[in-house]
Amino acid sequence: MSSASLVSTSSVCFIACHGRPAEDFSVFAEALRLEGRDVYIIASGQAKKKFDDRQIKVGKSFVLDATTDEGALAQEIAEIASTALIVITDLGHLFAVKIHLAIEQLPINIFHYSYYDNYNKHVPVYSEVADKVMKASSGVIFANANIKSSIFEGILNYGIGYYPMHQAEALVKMRSANDNILRSRLFKDNGWEDKGEKILVYFGGNNEEYFNHAFPAFLKSIGGMAQTHFSQLVILFQQHPGAAQEDKDRLQVTEWEKEHGWVNEAGETINAPKIAFSIFKPEEALVVADGFLYHQTSMAPLAPLVGIPTLQIGDKPYDDLLVANKICRTAQNSEELIRFVDGLNEHKSKGLDKHSYNLITEALGYNPKWTLNPLIVFAEANRHRDKKEYNAEVLKAKEIKKQETPPANKPKAGIPKNDRSTSPYFGCLVGGGGAVVVAIALAFFIHRASSHQTEG
Repeated sequence: MSSASLVSTSSVCFIACHGRPAEDFSVFAEALRLEGRDVYIIASGQAKKKFDDRQIKVGKSFVLDATTDEGALAQEIAEIASTALIVITDLGHLFAVKIHLAIEQLPINIFHYSYYDNYNKHVPVYSEVADKVMKASSGVIFANANIKSSIFEGILNYGIGYYPMHQAEALVKMRSANDNILRSRLFKDNGWEDKGEKILVYFGGNNEEYFNHAFPAFLKSIGGMAQTHFSQLVILFQQHPGAAQEDKDRLQVTEWEKEHGWVNEAGETINAPKIAFSIFKPEEALVVADGFLYHQTSMAPLAPLVGIPTLQIGDKPYDDLLVANKICRTAQNSEELIRFVDGLNEHKSKGLDKHSYNLITEALGYNPKWTLNPLIVFAEANRHRDKKEYNAEVLKAKEIKKQETPPANKPKAGIPKNDRSTSPYFGCLVGGGGAVVVAIALAFFIHRASSHQTEG
């Protein structure tokens, strides 16, 4: 029996190269299986570990390194997935482009989507890669339903309205139950006496913009603080998983400490802030956090959701979801960081911050009734159609959409500005209207697509 024969014709096939989207794929897979849907997983590296942790079987694993023949591997994966109903890849690795191109060469309609898991419109490096993957796929699934229509006008896309809210709920419980245990471990492992210091957890990045500009600016802001502030603080660096191998930020911290004279000739650290690189998992680091610092990370919305004071800090503001919606402040110097630190003493919350919750969920386009079912219904309706005929109709639909799209902020005649359920195209499907509204809109889309030729 071949690998391909293991993938049923009703399967949703997830292909993951990165750990972060693999977490979402794991949740999607569990939900689909509860609905009786077959799921097949193809994953590499950290992504495979995410599925293993949730005891979800990985049908095929693969390795991406300098020795990998990516063309041959992409062809093999496409053949395995060739019997699936829908294929969904992440889009943080250029290898996904080769997978989508290989699937597109198959003679039948395999709907191969890419999944935009980030909640921000633009992320350095990530977005450049994501653009290429999205262009190679037949459609895009956006976690954040609010940004789906702002990227690639005309491409079939679907805003699912998904956010891992279960992580926030679990984190609230962990902060109530485990913060003292993990805090004690942190101080003991570093040989520190716990004098009630506030713990600032800084989540790092992993791109040249971060290493060359944002992180040095953060270190400069710390260096400008007075000894009186250092005595009140612990700064815990949570490295990006991809940055640990080269360890650039740890090397930068070591050089920075030497420059400030905090390391003497004997190699002893004196009069310096208590600084440590975290051995915790990301969620454990948030358990002990009294304050959350970052420049750019997909973990950022979690902190204010669970009531942790949050500050974006770097060389310049980054207009992410939290900053754009005024959920947190930004800092580019010591004075702004000190103001944030001084405010920590007034903050006592250990639970969900309701005000932040409402702001963030709205900004995320979050829908608690998120579902992938509209995509499945669409694929089932179109799977066995002639591929050339189908592709021609999609192109025609895109052109019609482009012609019918009204100017910004000017609704079509007869359609309320906020009523997105009446559009015949995936670009106007959102999770916010609920599964029933989405299904109705989808049915209208399918009917419209099948009748294009008779309309003239």
